[in-house]
Amino acid sequence: MNAQDAATKNYVDTHAVSKTGDTMTGDLNMGGRMVKGLPVHYPPTTYLGSEASSWSQVTQLVNAEVQNAIKITKELITKELITNTPKKSYSGYVPILEENISRTGFVATASAATPGDFQAYRAFNSLNDKGSNEGWVTPAKKGWLQIKCPEAVTIWRVALKARAIDGKNITEWNFSGSNDGKTFEPLLTSTTKLFGSANAPLFFDISTTTAYLYYRLAIQASTGAGDLGVQVMQLYVLST
Repeated sequence: MNAQDAATKNYVDTHAVSKTGDTMTGDLNMGGRMVKGLPVHYPPTTYLGSEASSWSQVTQLVNAEVQNAIKITKELITKELITNTPKKSYSGYVPILEENISRTGFVATASAATPGDFQAYRAFNSLNDKGSNEGWVTPAKKGWLQIKCPEAVTIWRVALKARAIDGKNITEWNFSGSNDGKTFEPLLTSTTKLFGSANAPLFFDISTTTAYLYYRLAIQASTGAGDLGVQVMQLYVLST
């Protein structure tokens, strides 16, 4: 067998081409790069798996696969973001408390409290139907009110209202969070007045992604005589 016949035999053996005499039949295409055995997926690229497909058709198929993969990935990412994005609750987190150490798992404490119906939990019982005789009251002009939650929660809003006595206003205050009850991280510092004459609480948005076990309102300045108080303190949490 001469060199030319050897080359022809090798091509026939490796390219599945049948040669009889001077005639060749089989999957031979000398007009460009061709690929065989691809499935049909994306119209208008319509070809059978047994047909040889042009390089442009292969490129079209690959590009379609890539775009489809990108689309699926984007859909999965969007779904994941929607699923895991925290949702704002517009219902108060702290329930009606019946005492400072509540059966609900919450614990209300304060720097001091006037004897009688003015214990710390009174600012969280959500009743507030006794006017100036409702809420937490302290004999000082400064002080703090704190709630310990059953578990650490992330809040996005707090509602606050001073004791319902005209002229006894909270003028400087801050709101903070803690996980050990000792070290508090400031969440909001404000000079927005909480008026004793207000008919409804004020709402303040909190910017934090950290969950805390303790939340504390610290009153730094107020007007009027003693008997400073807070009628409403309510938390609004983020949930997933």
